[in-house]
Amino acid sequence: MLATSPSSQVVKLQPWGSCRRRAACPSLLPPTITGRMVASAPPLRAVAAESAQTSAVPQPQPPPLDADEEKMLANYVPVFVMLPLEVITAENEVDDAEGLRAQLRRLREAGVDGVMTDVWWGIVEGAGPARYDWRGYRELFRLVEEEGLKLQVIMSFHACGGNIGDAVNIPIPAWVRAVGETDPDVYYRSPGGARNQEYLTIGVDDRPLFHGRTAIQLYADFMESFRENMADFLDSGLIVDIEVGLGPAGELRYPSYPESQGWAFPGIGQFQVRRVSLFFRLSPTDVHAQLVVLTEIQNKYYSYPACFAETTLVQCYDKYLEEDFRAAAEDAGRPEWELPDDAGEYNDAPDDTRFFAADGATYLTEKGRFFLTWYSSKLIEHGDRILDEANRIFLGCKVKLAAKVSGIHWWYRHPSHAAELTAGYYNLDGPDGYAPIARMLARHDGAVLNFTCAEMRNSEQPEEAMSSPEEIVQQVLSAGWREGIEVACENALPRYDRRAYNQMMKNARPNGVDLGGGGGVPARRIAALTYLRLTDELLTGNKYRAFKTFVRKMHADQVDPVRPCSFS
Repeated sequence: MLATSPSSQVVKLQPWGSCRRRAACPSLLPPTITGRMVASAPPLRAVAAESAQTSAVPQPQPPPLDADEEKMLANYVPVFVMLPLEVITAENEVDDAEGLRAQLRRLREAGVDGVMTDVWWGIVEGAGPARYDWRGYRELFRLVEEEGLKLQVIMSFHACGGNIGDAVNIPIPAWVRAVGETDPDVYYRSPGGARNQEYLTIGVDDRPLFHGRTAIQLYADFMESFRENMADFLDSGLIVDIEVGLGPAGELRYPSYPESQGWAFPGIGQFQVRRVSLFFRLSPTDVHAQLVVLTEIQNKYYSYPACFAETTLVQCYDKYLEEDFRAAAEDAGRPEWELPDDAGEYNDAPDDTRFFAADGATYLTEKGRFFLTWYSSKLIEHGDRILDEANRIFLGCKVKLAAKVSGIHWWYRHPSHAAELTAGYYNLDGPDGYAPIARMLARHDGAVLNFTCAEMRNSEQPEEAMSSPEEIVQQVLSAGWREGIEVACENALPRYDRRAYNQMMKNARPNGVDLGGGGGVPARRIAALTYLRLTDELLTGNKYRAFKTFVRKMHADQVDPVRPCSFS
């Protein structure tokens, strides 16, 4: 049956508690609720005062603000900087700790509020099932705290390598990959049979294939261990935001455009569950030839085909998701409906395919709409369930949860929005593919929607890509605001120029800085911006001076600020 977005539920505000676990007994167990305990946001001064009392480094007390300064503070957008992907080495140590300390001090001098870092599943649980080693990250977190910065962390359940901008290779845990050796269908698969080992297919969310645990349980147990081992940093207020990885590159999407498997911009990508037709010139009476072909297919695809005809072999390349689709079609009374087989290849343009073509497209038919609804609903259900676990685990912690949505801006101006559809975003000129995601996040105590490509302009994109990054940023941020949740942004690619900085500032405050005419509170303001990424190049010469100016402008010229570093 097709999944539907859950309705929003109101969570009663409660006082903050300690993030440390206590022994469970009936008198101490909290009542069953949906979401985490949250508190009314204290005044910004109270946030700063609490931070000063709990931080390992004494914080200077800010001078009193006058009325105009209070109004300007409402325009303040916190700025975080993403740390290098390899800040923790494969040996679970901070890479060049003293060099990093010097970089963090330069960031602090520039006025940034904090940093963001991936917490790699493949490093922490690399030794074996439920064998967690947090020593490298504890060292990193102490270093960040000592330098007076706040911290956003990403629960990175994906591998690093194979995506745009990936310069290092950090695989998922070896023992998980060993399961994939015996059951390759735990991964998404290309039509050519190549397994994508970046992220487990959502088809195994409920399959106890990993030493008796399901994929959802793997993610939940990792977050449980994080809370238990990082309770002191959570209690102190160092960690202000936990972004829960929900797919490849940590984003809530399917791996529809992997560079590691030959995708190149601006290809439409591929659905991760579909039928594939392979053609053979065989006589139906040539039994020996058929057996040879079947053996080759089994070796390549690890399973016998769904059907074998005289000249055509048709099979799906996600076994577990295919089972789910067939059940959904059966429930809908259309058991004859098959997965699409006319959606093209990774690097096609929409009009190269029957599924996305401007005239007579499959995506506009009843069968096509059913598939797209199912495909996108499975993705949202996947994110919803993992965030349910995160809500339960971080109950009582002074953090905001967040989820990242990919900025797929190419083919946005084509009627089909083909690249968005293959990634799982059912976004057309009619249906808003991002509203259901925002609605799902709203259910999780208003989890923050983090969106990319905030630095891009339409004029910078090749015309043939029919790209529109400016419009998609506006659409996604507006979807979040309509659902009453906070939204955040980051740049998709490293940029050091003023054009990119100006575009990020425009997206951060679409209505500009409110100088008091609107009561000092801008109608629209993002919760935070994370800049990609910390490099030596950023911290030198004119690029550093331009970055400092950018940070000051994001802070609405509050150069000696009370820093509202959290998303609350």
